[in-house]
Amino acid sequence: MCGACGSAIVPDPVLGAVRTLRQHLIVAQTVNTVCGGLPGAPKVKALSDGWLLSGPSGASLLCHTVEELWTAVIRGFAAGPQLDALLEHQQAFAAGSDGAGLPARAVSVGQGLAAAAQAACRRRDGGREISPGHVSLAPTGARPTADWLPSVRQT
Repeated sequence: MCGACGSAIVPDPVLGAVRTLRQHLIVAQTVNTVCGGLPGAPKVKALSDGWLLSGPSGASLLCHTVEELWTAVIRGFAAGPQLDALLEHQQAFAAGSDGAGLPARAVSVGQGLAAAAQAACRRRDGGREISPGHVSLAPTGARPTADWLPSVRQT
């Protein structure tokens, strides 16, 4: 908290020391582009202090860092085929970019988290295929259950 506005500033290694609405807009557009075309993909809206992730059921989640944002997106795609498709979309986006800039850094964080989630799913299920699920966000007040993803703040 800096004291000027009374709100806490959450450090984000992807965005750097100074966070701007423009950075949040770029990250929101990047995540929406990567998730575009996936069934039941959440929608991300930029806020001055983070992002609002809205699922198809109408549930909303406030995320303050890029890692929290991708964690919430990945949690919605926790089924094997959907998580595989998300990882493919992330890889396609990364291949189409020059590897520099905020969008590339944001997708790189998402790729690392998605790959870790995919490996955890395969370990947990002994390499078996996971049945398809659907994208949904936990209702307000619910606690995260996945032990392989960092917790996120819910509104």
